[in-house]
Amino acid sequence: MNNNSKNIIRSRDLCFVEEYYLQRSKQYLKPNFQVLATYSIDLTPELIFNALSKLLLANLQWSLQVHPKKPSKEEHTYNLISEYNLNDVLEFTESPDIPLEELLVSLVNRRYKLSCSKPLWSLIVFNSRTLIFVADHLLGDGTSFANFHLEFLRFLNDKDSSSTLEYIGSESTIFRATLSGSDISPKPSDIIDYTPCWYFLIYVILKLVFPVTNTLYTRLGIANEFQDFSGEKLVVHKSNHTEKLDFHLKIISIPSDKIQSLIKITRMHKVKLTSLLIHLCQLSLYPITENKDVVFIVPTNIRKCIDEKKAHGLCQDFSSKFGLYMSGIHFELPSVGSANHKCQFQWKWVHYIQSILWDQVPMSHQAMGLIQYINSKAFLEYEAAQPRASTFEISNLGSFKIDPTYEIQIMDMTFNQPLGAVGSCFGCNVVGTSNGGVNMCLTTTKGLDHQTFVKYTEGVEKWINFILENH
Repeated sequence: MNNNSKNIIRSRDLCFVEEYYLQRSKQYLKPNFQVLATYSIDLTPELIFNALSKLLLANLQWSLQVHPKKPSKEEHTYNLISEYNLNDVLEFTESPDIPLEELLVSLVNRRYKLSCSKPLWSLIVFNSRTLIFVADHLLGDGTSFANFHLEFLRFLNDKDSSSTLEYIGSESTIFRATLSGSDISPKPSDIIDYTPCWYFLIYVILKLVFPVTNTLYTRLGIANEFQDFSGEKLVVHKSNHTEKLDFHLKIISIPSDKIQSLIKITRMHKVKLTSLLIHLCQLSLYPITENKDVVFIVPTNIRKCIDEKKAHGLCQDFSSKFGLYMSGIHFELPSVGSANHKCQFQWKWVHYIQSILWDQVPMSHQAMGLIQYINSKAFLEYEAAQPRASTFEISNLGSFKIDPTYEIQIMDMTFNQPLGAVGSCFGCNVVGTSNGGVNMCLTTTKGLDHQTFVKYTEGVEKWINFILENH
């Protein structure tokens, strides 16, 4: 811990990545982020206070607030909030008759005020044991929000230390900055080199020159069955954008025994579960997309790109558990209903998708680096006025092993980031735990009718069962 109070860093400028995510929130283009966990005991206010106060003191990321950088109104700074209370971040909902999906839909338009003394997140205890962590995406990525629950669980089970703050009810001070001697984390751009290399820039330029991928492959004479593109894409025009976002949501739960079977099957075929799920969703979308090409987005975790030595030089207590360390890849696949494929499950598809992920994921941080060359506000305003550019987004946070020696356990975890006013037409958010299997949150915008959404969700369940029954 840094004990020289004169050198403690309590504020910093936002980097270009954070400014981009801030603009998405300010323009109401993306909803909040939701990761929820069901615990093995009832979560009382005092129990939450004792664990949460220790977590917040050890991790300053969750006590940052955004302010305009004077005299500029286009740039912003992070400042550490001096203190706030338990009732600023915690609420309880007891509604046994309300489905979880309905509650999550009702939370999608919750916004957090900037330039104030309250944080950019909140906790909702649903039916005593489910803790819903809702936050502005600016504060972190999906891994960060899942790690919040893992850290919270660790402090729940910590019997050796007590909070430095006193619990006096809902108005208890839950965080006080003067109790911490740590720096806030450095800018992501100070510890990750986002600069695109020359061959990545050539790749981007070629994609712009040849937006229909098969045109390039055909001209080069290297087209194959996986470049059997039609040149048409699913076009979903948006209604006039408002501050209110709306969507359909369906949670598909895969029990531990079935998910273990799926993982065993993927290992036999030397592929990752994400690649299999992409192909199953590709098949599920066929009744909707028909012979149109499908554009996929896969968010990526870029923590491996962090220069740890530099990070610890800038912040002695640096940890990559919490922060905005993500990018994403885009790729295009032809219809599974083409003459070559006939809408059948094929492992060669999964292997091909896996090869795309292996090729593109290591360079994905460079794609995020392109943002520094554009005006984020103008770009997002333009994107919001265009038809949706991609068909499907899948984000898999992975499955987290819960320490079996803990007295208190996480029994289940769910990850939901609904689609916003920009991005894909369909989405799938995946997370799992060693106790509760895997939950898939399937979403689509209300721009598509409910029956279309039902076709999609039924298709996903059908193809998952097909894999389990035929292997």
